[in-house]
Amino acid sequence: MSAILEVSELRLSIPARGGPACPVDGVSFSLSPGECVGLVGESGSGKSLTSQTLIGLTREIPGVRIEGSVRWQPEGQQPRELLKMSERELTGVRGGEIGMVFQDPLSCLNPLFRVDYQIGEVLARHCGLKGKAAFERTVELLASVGVPQPEQRARQYPHQLSGGLRQRVILAMTLAGEPRMLIADEPTTALDVTVQAQILRELGKLRRERGLAILFITHDLGVVAQVCDRVMVMYAGRIVEQAPVKQFFDNPRHPYSRGLLESLPTLSGGGARLTSIPGSPPQPGSFPAGCRFCPRCSLAIEPCQAEYPPAFGDERHSASCWLLRESEVGSRTDGGS
Repeated sequence: MSAILEVSELRLSIPARGGPACPVDGVSFSLSPGECVGLVGESGSGKSLTSQTLIGLTREIPGVRIEGSVRWQPEGQQPRELLKMSERELTGVRGGEIGMVFQDPLSCLNPLFRVDYQIGEVLARHCGLKGKAAFERTVELLASVGVPQPEQRARQYPHQLSGGLRQRVILAMTLAGEPRMLIADEPTTALDVTVQAQILRELGKLRRERGLAILFITHDLGVVAQVCDRVMVMYAGRIVEQAPVKQFFDNPRHPYSRGLLESLPTLSGGGARLTSIPGSPPQPGSFPAGCRFCPRCSLAIEPCQAEYPPAFGDERHSASCWLLRESEVGSRTDGGS
């Protein structure tokens, strides 16, 4: 199946003291219709900035420079380059063809307006619905994402709703524009586990029924294992590993990926202390010359300090680590002896 979104060498440069900082630095990936891809990594790795740059939300940063390509091609349409669109053109895509669910639903909803008014704004802009038709569609959308008593909830204000209901309202608002792709930026972080499970079920249902492509941003690897087809691990502005979910959990190839998995608690832990990755991620603008994980990696070898590694592996499972080159050379040498 052809990709609905193709991102190539996306780079976000922001002026900073001491020189430009690149919190997103050469990110490349693709997303197909009906596919859910998880983007994981520590806080500050560049996950949210990557997603916001895709749809032009970082354009207004003073002095920002955005490079690369974001190619958008829904089925039956000609490909369009999102980075070259005017703000007016991009507004037609953002909130319509591409929807975004943010982490904190309360900060995304205007406390001064009722739910029906806020969803109605999206319906008016992208679907041309107003008045009674917009209200009826609002009720349908709320019901479709599992909001109980949707007609009553539509007339309420955000502060009258629980966190789980507010997140469902955001989801309904995002779906109002009938998107082909959904960017979910840690949509379950602030929710308790039961509500989180309900939201994840709703996303899975919408994906199956509508063929939505989903970019799921999270730091929760358990959620990734539950809902995603593929996983991309991000560190210091770059994707260091990409793999199908099962292969990733069975055989993580990058030392950072292994560190993330080893830090997860298990039911058979026996009371032992959790493993942690020493140190902290480098700040944009002060990345090391070689592998950016090198200062925290116990397996680092000489090339790691001098040059950033390319991606080793194949299209399905690749990782940027010099150790993989050494293992490939070793396996060829063993095979030829």
